[in-house]
Amino acid sequence: MTVARYMELALYQTEHGYYQQKVEIGKKGDFYTSPHVSALFGQLLAKQLEEMWELMGRPSSFQILEMGAGHGHLATDILDSGKSLEGFKDALSYSIVESSSRLREQQVQLLGERVRWLESLDSLKGEPVIGCILSNELLDSFPVHKICKQNDQLLEIYLTEENGEFREQPGPLSDVAIREYFENIELPEGIETELNLNALDWMRSVARVLQRGFVITIDYGLAQSNYYSPARMKGTLRSFHQHQISGDVFRNPGEQDITAHVNFTSLAKAGEEAGLRAEGFTDQSRFLLGIGERDLAEAMAGYPGPGIEDAKRRAAIRTLFHPQMMGSAYKVLIQSKDMDSLTLSGLKNSRGQL
Repeated sequence: MTVARYMELALYQTEHGYYQQKVEIGKKGDFYTSPHVSALFGQLLAKQLEEMWELMGRPSSFQILEMGAGHGHLATDILDSGKSLEGFKDALSYSIVESSSRLREQQVQLLGERVRWLESLDSLKGEPVIGCILSNELLDSFPVHKICKQNDQLLEIYLTEENGEFREQPGPLSDVAIREYFENIELPEGIETELNLNALDWMRSVARVLQRGFVITIDYGLAQSNYYSPARMKGTLRSFHQHQISGDVFRNPGEQDITAHVNFTSLAKAGEEAGLRAEGFTDQSRFLLGIGERDLAEAMAGYPGPGIEDAKRRAAIRTLFHPQMMGSAYKVLIQSKDMDSLTLSGLKNSRGQL
């Protein structure tokens, strides 16, 4: 069994998959996301989305299509902030693509009739999207193939069973697309790494349904020059359980989250081939500071007290953009379609190279 197939079953199987029956986000769960840390994340994103609407010429309808919305907190914060943005609030509509029935139930409870739900992009049935397709921590949970290079040969790592436990075993590549992908990429001898073919297919689908506007992808990830470097000889595949990171991803299937970093270079290339232009690539810290450095400062100053509650709120805001916390771990890729040359606030401090 390929690692991609294992991840598909462990995370998405209808009855026992992690995202179908167990997933919890936040203090009581296995991991945090930025919207759970502070509502300021969604508030700043709303400002960036409003600027995109402005750059598009203030169309009468601006659709935000969020892919994989967790518990729905990001959608709530964006919609609440959009209410105060004159003009934008009247044009704004919000749709969520969510494959997890459990998460969709939680989103419905939180958002009510403010949002339209879709099971997949195919549910659009040819309806074009004019606006922005947004994802936050989605692609890192897509199933990946685990690849290694041994004796100058490209191999795939499979899972076999021995005495009730999984064992890794190298073998021939399971998909010709894997060999095609690595044709012009020189891997270090002995490396074990990942390939997310599903993310590339996803990007092509996003490009197909977006008629005009933007794509914002926020996730754990790296540029390709760092992804396949000697510094990451064991790859980026890992699991999260009760906020503890582990490399033992094949233990307790269905009971822990499994992720791998996103290769943003390959993602941007797939988008370009499908008609999207990469506007910029940066980290979350520079992205948020570019949108609202003053907003961040005011938010910090809004909790000046020495008490524990104010201290917690300051710490939460700092977590979003501090380089040693979420600020550098999360990366942001923005792409556009059918747009003239432009400058976005979230990219004005960008130093990222794809």
